[in-house]
Amino acid sequence: MRRISVILTECLIALLLSMTGDHQCVAEITPGQTAPGFSLKDTGGKAYDLSSMTTHPMAILYFFDADSRPSQEGLLSLDKLIKRFKGQELVVWGVTTSARESTVRFVSQTNPVFPVLLDPGNVSDHYAARTILPTICILGPDRKIIDYFQGGGKTSEIMLVRLAERTLQQKQTLVAKAISDTVIEKNPENINAKTVKGYAEMKEGNLANAEKIFQNVSTGKGEGEILGKEGLSAVYAKKGDTQKALRIAQEVEQMAPERSYAHLVKADILYSQKKNSEAEAEYGKASAKKEGEIYQKAVALNQFGRFQANLGKFDKARSLYDQAVSVDPYYVEATSKRPDLLPSSSEPR
Repeated sequence: MRRISVILTECLIALLLSMTGDHQCVAEITPGQTAPGFSLKDTGGKAYDLSSMTTHPMAILYFFDADSRPSQEGLLSLDKLIKRFKGQELVVWGVTTSARESTVRFVSQTNPVFPVLLDPGNVSDHYAARTILPTICILGPDRKIIDYFQGGGKTSEIMLVRLAERTLQQKQTLVAKAISDTVIEKNPENINAKTVKGYAEMKEGNLANAEKIFQNVSTGKGEGEILGKEGLSAVYAKKGDTQKALRIAQEVEQMAPERSYAHLVKADILYSQKKNSEAEAEYGKASAKKEGEIYQKAVALNQFGRFQANLGKFDKARSLYDQAVSVDPYYVEATSKRPDLLPSSSEPR
């Protein structure tokens, strides 16, 4: 009798959910899968089909509530960035289930450069973007989902930092710094945004600025000290102060043995000193470690691939290259140079 009672209760709950319309069969959205296709119209009646994004390098789907300012916050930050850096390869589509009049009011008040699409609900259901807003989905080539975030506030910060990392890997250093500054302005304690800005300064050759940023980050405890010292080791390596760079990299390795970047700094230095066997061991560690920023993991895999290519091990190089692209499809060094075609004189950066 108890078993029958349980079954009847479950059936009653399922019936009530179906009657209220809140029960949705939604597939889990995870990075790596292809984004569900759709076609929606903006407030002016123009249709937008996601299939047009197949060959586009980057697109952001931003699901939000047109009546909620906190839900709009990250979207408005993106709007300011796009208006400031016209011509960058970044597409944003706002998607909302809000009433038409609320959406029209939002568009007229903010005048965004991107379309705001009216969703009757089906698309938001497919992206699990009904209950928690905003929901942000960053797409790469072939509509591959690269990042997926839900919630405002801190989540919007995380989304912007991740976007800064992606643009940094595309060598769009000015954009990466601008995005980082946007986050830092709202939250001066965001060490991840500061770190991205530090690497952007380093890529531009502004080593003094980069050193200052990383010094500031390293004064923090825990993650801040680790991120700051990782950056400092890279700066000193660029300056040619290899002894100092190796010492700090060793400190990071002791504090965070599962992080990869310190091994990469050591590997590059050892390779430049013609210590190939030691360099290979460090490249291997950098590629195998599980912890670290996504863009750093891609660099480690690509560097190890180029090292293998220089040894004539092209199959292994190609495999590492493919892994680098899989980890971060925006890493220009990996996407523009096939390791199996590198001349024997090529060296890791």
